[in-house]
Amino acid sequence: MAALALSTGLILSVVSAPVASAVDGTFGCTAPRVFSYFSPSYGQVLTFTITTAVDGAAVDGCRQMFVYNENRFTYTATKDGNPFILQYGTPITLDEGSTYEVTVTVPTSGTGDLLSLSLNNAIGPLQGDVIYMQLPGTGLAGSGPPDVLQQVGVPSSGQCVDVDDSDASFLGFVGGWSKSWAEWINEGAGGEVCTRTLTYQAGTGQWRIV
Repeated sequence: MAALALSTGLILSVVSAPVASAVDGTFGCTAPRVFSYFSPSYGQVLTFTITTAVDGAAVDGCRQMFVYNENRFTYTATKDGNPFILQYGTPITLDEGSTYEVTVTVPTSGTGDLLSLSLNNAIGPLQGDVIYMQLPGTGLAGSGPPDVLQQVGVPSSGQCVDVDDSDASFLGFVGGWSKSWAEWINEGAGGEVCTRTLTYQAGTGQWRIV
């Protein structure tokens, strides 16, 4: 898993709130690359929106989707609201300007940190977001929404205060970053990253930076 990470990547640990939304996450192929770790319940159904090319730019938007662990997960998909046939084990071409939704049904037993979807902008291999599922009893899984850990490479200034967290992948929160060490950075060699943690407040039904 660490070998997939890029020095500019983001690790985003996400779990659905107690009341499931229609879409549990939106992913694409623009920088920074997002690694998302969902901690679902057994049998839970999650739906992800995948964005394709933006304004015809060659490096923006997804051109391909890879579906993994099809022997563990059940997948269905739509393209612009219409049923879309998935192909397992081979790249799935995504049409520019179309919106894809992929619904993933989590298995009813087992443990593991499973690769579910990998997106590619077709400029180079593994240039898009990656979605993992951590099954109950594995790492982050537990009862209720766990804390959300976010990590991103240290900006060129060397200061975490300069992290550009305006991208939607950062869940709309700004600031609160501090330096820490992570194994995934520098292609698995490890190094300094900027880290913050979000926690869910049951009383207000909102997330906040801690």
